[in-house]
Amino acid sequence: MDLIRGFGLFGIFVVNLPFMANTIYHEPQLASLGWIDRFVTLLVSALFQLKFYLLFSFVFGYSFGLQIESEREEPSKIQAFRRRLTGLFAFGLLDGVFLFVGDILTSYALLGVLLLKVRWSPPRRLWRMGLGAFLLAILIYGCAIVAMGGDDLSPSKEILEQATKAYAGSFWQGAIQRAGDLLLVLPFLAITNWLPAFGMFCWGLAAAKTGAFEDISEFLSRHGSRARMCLAIGLPANLLFAFAVTDRSVGIWVGFFSIALSPASAVCLSFAYLYGLAWLHFRWPAHTAPLESAGRLSLSNYFCQNLFGCFLFCGWGLGQLGRFGPAHLFLIAAGWFLVQGIVSVYYPRWFLLGPDEWLLRSFSKGQWQPFRRIRAAVPASGHH
Repeated sequence: MDLIRGFGLFGIFVVNLPFMANTIYHEPQLASLGWIDRFVTLLVSALFQLKFYLLFSFVFGYSFGLQIESEREEPSKIQAFRRRLTGLFAFGLLDGVFLFVGDILTSYALLGVLLLKVRWSPPRRLWRMGLGAFLLAILIYGCAIVAMGGDDLSPSKEILEQATKAYAGSFWQGAIQRAGDLLLVLPFLAITNWLPAFGMFCWGLAAAKTGAFEDISEFLSRHGSRARMCLAIGLPANLLFAFAVTDRSVGIWVGFFSIALSPASAVCLSFAYLYGLAWLHFRWPAHTAPLESAGRLSLSNYFCQNLFGCFLFCGWGLGQLGRFGPAHLFLIAAGWFLVQGIVSVYYPRWFLLGPDEWLLRSFSKGQWQPFRRIRAAVPASGHH
C-alpha cells in the first residue's frame, strides 16, 4: 500500500502542478503549444489525469478495511476513524484556502462517512456497489456533456485577470481568492470525482476483506490476464480522452464518448498500474523502497508538494505564475518528487511519523503520539 501511495503522490503532483502554475482556470490547448509541450500535455492527460486519485481512493478503502478488522473487539477504532475523517476535512480546508484550491482531502473525508455506513457489507455487495458507482458516474458525465451542448465554458477575461492578480499578490490576497474558488471547485469535484472515488473505496474495502494482497504471487497469477486486458483497453481509450480535453478540433462524437466513458477508461488504466506495482514489488522489492518510503509519509509529502508549488508560483514566494510550459512543469514535478523520495528514505532514522501524520494520528487517538525516534544509548568503551 505504501508503494501505491508513493506512486500516486508523483502522479497527483504532475496533474496538480499546472493548475498551481497557471491558476485553476488554466485550460491547455494543443494548438498554442510547441511540439514538446504538446507531447507532454497529451502524456499527462492520457496517463495521469483522473487515474492517480483513483489509486489513492483504493488504498483509502483498503486501509480502512484493515483498521476495522477487530471493530467488534475494539469499538474505539471506529471512533478514531471518525475523528480521523474530521481531521482530514480540517486539513483539506486549510490546504484548499492557503495552498492549493484543488485539494482532495475534503472530498475523502466526506466520502469516508459513506464508507462507514457500508463497512459490514460482504465483498460481493461491495464489488456491486463500486460497479454501480462507476456506471452512475458515466451516466452523469454523458448527461453533463449533453446539457452543455458544446457551449464554451471557458472563464471570462475578467475572471482570469482577477484570479491571476490575486495569486500573484500577497499571501492573504491569494488565500481570499482560493476561498472563493473553493466554492466553485467543491461542486465540480462532487460531480466529476466523488462517484469514482467512492467506487474505489468500496473495491478497496472488498479487497481488504478478501485478503487480496496477502499473497502477492497469487494476486499476480490470478489477475494477469485482467491487467493485460485493462491495459489494452485503457491506453487507446485514455489517448482519445487526452485529445478530447486538449484539442477542440476533435469530432463531437469522439469527444462525447471518450469523456463520458472516462471513468471506465481511467479505472482500467488504474488497475493496470496497480498490477504493475504489485509485479515490481514482487520481482524487485529493493528497487521500490524509495517509492514506499515516500508513500509512508504520503500526507506530509502531499502538503510539501502543495507548499512548494505555492511558494514557487505565488506572489508571496518566487512569483513565477504563468512562466512555465507543460514540459518544464513535468520536469519540476519529477525533480521535486525525487528530492522527496530521498528525504523520505532517511527521515525515519530520526522520526517515527511525518509531521502531518503525527498531528492527524494524535487527533484521531485523542492523545499525543510518539514523534521522535528514541535511540538506545551506546555503552562506553570498557563497560558492560
